[in-house]
Amino acid sequence: MLTLLEEPQDFLTHQPLAYNPNNEWMFPALLDCRDKIAGAPARWLLAYSPHDAPGGICFAWSDTLDGSWQEAQGNPLIAKKWVRDPNAKHVGNYYEVSHVASPDLVWIAERQEIACYFHGENDTNRVAFSKDGLNWEYGGVVLTASTVLGWSLDESSYARVFPYRLPDQPACRYIMLFMGKQPEAGAVAGGARHIFMAWSPDGRSWMPRSEPVITPPVGWQACSPQLVELEDGLWVLHHFDIMNGPGNLYATPVNAYMRRRGESQMILSSDSRPQADERLADPYLVEDGDETHLLWLEGARLSGRFVRARVSLKAPAAG
Repeated sequence: MLTLLEEPQDFLTHQPLAYNPNNEWMFPALLDCRDKIAGAPARWLLAYSPHDAPGGICFAWSDTLDGSWQEAQGNPLIAKKWVRDPNAKHVGNYYEVSHVASPDLVWIAERQEIACYFHGENDTNRVAFSKDGLNWEYGGVVLTASTVLGWSLDESSYARVFPYRLPDQPACRYIMLFMGKQPEAGAVAGGARHIFMAWSPDGRSWMPRSEPVITPPVGWQACSPQLVELEDGLWVLHHFDIMNGPGNLYATPVNAYMRRRGESQMILSSDSRPQADERLADPYLVEDGDETHLLWLEGARLSGRFVRARVSLKAPAAG
């Protein structure tokens, strides 16, 4: 399915970074600001974070995907503590947690603003909004592990959000794919991590579905989902890994209702990347004109670095 069209190159994290609390990074997300934000510092806005405390949602700007990146001044712009704002319009306009991590960026066209979804703690998904990618307003909690009924989840995190209309939910305008963790599920030490879905009419209020979209093979974990469309329909990019062990990049076919319609396909193996220390994670596909780029994480958990390559991603031949 996946063909690398060039040798993968280190991306951002090989640069000296002013904010680098743990020397570990994860979960890149990109927004093309062209025709969206007047006077943006550059075309591309990148969000990224470390995971371990204190975490912190960081941003960087670049005019090209293969160029150098300029850190936003004051990173992390979204930190583990959001000071209470007495003038904020919504209840619960502040928080203080051990860390925030796993940002995703979505353009909310009807309000002409960026939404940044992130987690902190691991059982709570939050959102912040911005008109310019520089100044952020906290939008509150959007999902918690306890809202996914029937699973007794103790984590809900690593979420990505996509403009989408579910055929069976007329009010749906956005869907969220996220990791939900079952605690100590059978023989799986540390629990089992599945990919679940929620839908929203506005990007603010969310209704989770109890049925997982993707359940991993026994002993493995599923995480970091991204919805993409190929010639034969919809696929979810993600990784399967073993906690503190190997990991590979996969694509799983889904139908219009976000239900699995076939077997997961490995698209990039850590065996093909000796420098990856047996683990690939956090795939993120982005289109730039007639080019397709894939970003991902290489390296052991909590010590990874970002890499990028131009790729071709095609649905497997029928039969």
